[in-house]
This record gives sequence, structure tokens and C-alpha cells, in this order.
Amino acid sequence: MLIYGLLIAGIGLVISFLITNYYQHPLQDVTFIVGIAVLIIGILMMMKGNPAGVGMSSMGMKNANQVNYMNLEATLRERERTNYNRDFKNHSIVELAPHRISLILGGGLLILFSVLFL
Repeated sequence: MLIYGLLIAGIGLVISFLITNYYQHPLQDVTFIVGIAVLIIGILMMMKGNPAGVGMSSMGMKNANQVNYMNLEATLRERERTNYNRDFKNHSIVELAPHRISLILGGGLLILFSVLFL
């Protein structure tokens, strides 16, 4: 995981050098922004599933409230049947996977590198 994090930080640093050479912005600023972008992408990739059970498919329809109510009722009954609250760890919306954590680690390393060394 650490090796992949360092690899992602290295790729981000190369991208920062390319942006700096092309647009003439300071390397510290570009590296910091690339680090934040990689960090946000890693955090967003850790989310999974449909935690609320609400969809946008009925938007603009005359019976939008009824469709959303039926979707919520179906989600409620499904959660009651599967003991959703008892087995919350398996049904959580955050999934810890090594490749996703390495993105967060790489973004954090880029931010740290830009603040400390540049």
C-alpha cells in the first residue's frame, strides 16, 4: 500500500512538473492542488452503495412523490429483512480497500511534500 502511495505521489509530481513547465505556475502551488485533487478522488472512491435508497429517476414526473415513497418503503422492508442494523459493517457506505487507501496516501504525501520541501 505504501509503495502504491509513493507511486501515485510520484505520478502526481510528474504531472505537477508538466503543468508548471506549460503554464508557468509555482511548483509548490501546483503540487498542493494536485495533492488535494488526488486526496478527494481517493475519498470519493471509498464510498459505495445507495445509503438513502432515493433515486433521481422520477424527477419531473407527476407522481414523483409516490415513486420516491415506494422506493423508500422497498428499501425499508429490504433492510428489515436483512437485519441491516445488526450487520452494519457489511452494509456501510465506506469500503476500505488497499488501492483506494493508497490514493488517499498518495494525495497526502503530495500535500506534505509541497508544504515541507518546496
